[in-house]
Amino acid sequence: MRLFTKRFTKYTISTLLLIAFFSACTPLDDYLLKAMVTESQVTPVVVYDPDRSPPATLPPVSTSTALPVEELRATLTPIATFTPKVTPPIIGVITFPENFNPLTGLEVANPEVLNRRPLIVKIANYPRFGRPHAGLSKADIVFDYYIGYGENRLAALYYGEDVEQVGPMRSGRWIDGELGRLYQAVVFYRNVDPEVNKGIEEKLGDRGIWYAECPPICDVGSFSVASSFGNTFDMETYLVEQGINNDQQNLSGMVFDPRIPENAPLALQVGIQFGVEDRAEWRYDPVSGSYLRWIEASASQPENVIPLVDRNSGAQLAFANVIVIIAEYTEVTPALHEIDLWGNSNGQPAYFFRDGVVVEGSWRVADTDRPIQFNDQYGRSMGLKPGNSWIVILDSNSTLVIDPAGQWEIQFQLD
Repeated sequence: MRLFTKRFTKYTISTLLLIAFFSACTPLDDYLLKAMVTESQVTPVVVYDPDRSPPATLPPVSTSTALPVEELRATLTPIATFTPKVTPPIIGVITFPENFNPLTGLEVANPEVLNRRPLIVKIANYPRFGRPHAGLSKADIVFDYYIGYGENRLAALYYGEDVEQVGPMRSGRWIDGELGRLYQAVVFYRNVDPEVNKGIEEKLGDRGIWYAECPPICDVGSFSVASSFGNTFDMETYLVEQGINNDQQNLSGMVFDPRIPENAPLALQVGIQFGVEDRAEWRYDPVSGSYLRWIEASASQPENVIPLVDRNSGAQLAFANVIVIIAEYTEVTPALHEIDLWGNSNGQPAYFFRDGVVVEGSWRVADTDRPIQFNDQYGRSMGLKPGNSWIVILDSNSTLVIDPAGQWEIQFQLD
């Protein structure tokens, strides 16, 4: 059996039934002790929105890892339509001890490292020969969004840690200006469309840096679109040399809670399809308590995924939180999109994957100079798992398919 959401445009979506569906089921720890079954034992049902053309066929979920499943109730209990509560901005309420990173909820060895602005570095996901990426495992937050032609790009935020090599670096997008303001960051990117750069500079001023000689941005020797890499230590030095303000900012607003959410639906695997040849999977690892990232190995067989590692360490990427937020995309050209973050003051849907379960809630921007605020389904501040977060930004026309084994499939779609 499969459940599904037709679209993300309203809060009255089918996954709300899923919350009721799982509310009486066995807790996560019991699931992990049950017999293992494979995807082939779950009978798929083709689901589509009758108000629109059927979505493109998704590649099958990889069967290389067995998933646990519990016998589930055969019927659903309907619940009332969910309308998120708009809560007052969490400004000046959530405070952290001086030795805790407000963007991860983790203690830092040296509190002095927090006496600065965050850095956001643009990182390419394509072309594939630029993989594996460098430095993603050290990021506090990674923003993952669509850039056109079936491809995505990453914006990695560094605050609690630095990294000697990060990249390959690529060009900026309009959304980077909004992200830079929200997190009071300095944004480094490599080349940019003049109109896009104008928009970024309007929001960030001298904190949007598209060109800097080596160091802090150096070419590894091939002078290709995937050969420019940054060094966040050198970027800090560059800011001092250029007289760019790098004072510590108020980054409060995120909430962290080590407790696993109770009665939450299973989410052992999350597949994300930005395009026909652009696939990623997050698979929950109960040993580390993190989601491990897998990615398509080739264009010809995108369903065959491989572990995505950090080239600096060789270790597979592991994130404590995978957050999916729904925003409004406006296509200006096939390769340029406006993604509205600042305009979402009342709340849009969000899905919080942590500890092998998922909580449905919302996200909002209460202040263009403060971090994104996250709320659970009751309008309360969402407690993220202490650690790093990977935030996927989807358009509201994207589709979601769920099965009771805890596998989630997301297909990015524009109008």
